[in-house]
Amino acid sequence: MAHPTRPFVSGELVRGLLHIEHADELCEACLAGKQRCLAFPQKAKFRATEPLELVHGDLCGPIAPPTPGGHPYMLVLIDDRSWYMWVELLATKDQAARAIVKF
Repeated sequence: MAHPTRPFVSGELVRGLLHIEHADELCEACLAGKQRCLAFPQKAKFRATEPLELVHGDLCGPIAPPTPGGHPYMLVLIDDRSWYMWVELLATKDQAARAIVKF
């Protein structure tokens, strides 16, 4: 049965697709998923003027396969002024706090 506003059904591209009579009604989760986010700012509100004044960090992992040394996590720290980057390889996530203090 063809439906003029549903090309997947009319073109028989999807088998077993249920016909929904109230397609214009959306639940809260669907509405939240359709919200548009704001664009990223073109310029940061604050930039560091001295080295190590502002450090950005990211804890990545688990990565597969792990490094040859068996480390599935990495902590990346970036100085906002110089853009110098440090990478610390970690065996577990809970080692991140110690690595930051050590840094």
